[in-house]
Amino acid sequence: MTEKELLIFLNGINFSSENSLKVLNYLLDKDIPIEDFYKVDYLEEKVLSNRSNSRLQEKAKDFETIVEKINERIEIIDVSIVTILDGTYPERLRYIEDPPSVLYIKGNLKIYNPIAFVGARSHSSYGNMAVNKIIDDLRFYDFTIVSGMAYGIDTLSHRRALLNNLNTIAVLGTGIDVIYPKSNKALYEEISEKGAIISEFPLGTGANKFTFPMRNRIIS
Repeated sequence: MTEKELLIFLNGINFSSENSLKVLNYLLDKDIPIEDFYKVDYLEEKVLSNRSNSRLQEKAKDFETIVEKINERIEIIDVSIVTILDGTYPERLRYIEDPPSVLYIKGNLKIYNPIAFVGARSHSSYGNMAVNKIIDDLRFYDFTIVSGMAYGIDTLSHRRALLNNLNTIAVLGTGIDVIYPKSNKALYEEISEKGAIISEFPLGTGANKFTFPMRNRIIS
């Protein structure tokens, strides 16, 4: 068992990045072997809440099965996993508040001169014009357009970036294997071929009101 596998497992049982890193750092600080992670009472040690500690103890017996299923699934859908422990983890994300412990990546994650585009789902004609003009003016330079592939300005930004042959990265508010909105399936495929799609959420995570605000810290 490796530290990376532990983070993948914790993500797979819906642990937040914060709690996942609390568990890992506690083990490292106390010099406890990673394979003995389930022997710790994280509630008593004031690392986790009762609910999180109970979930960890309940799922610990399925560690190998959970990690194996995740690895099998990402191979099928051509997705890679990068954790905060890896050298290929985006450097800027290491220093944000609550950095994602795990990133699922589809495509080629190249990040240079990133510019984030966010805006209304029901955008105005002015918003449409502004996005098109800004991105069109960037077409002669090496910029990466980062957005969230949601309705409105997000979708417009990605499409304009692709039209101008600019690198673009979509940060999803769902699991990387869940396309939302469904109408963006073709866009999802094109971004994954020419840029990259990333998500911190476990495979199969659907869209909800909590995940979209969470992913915004990664976009920014």
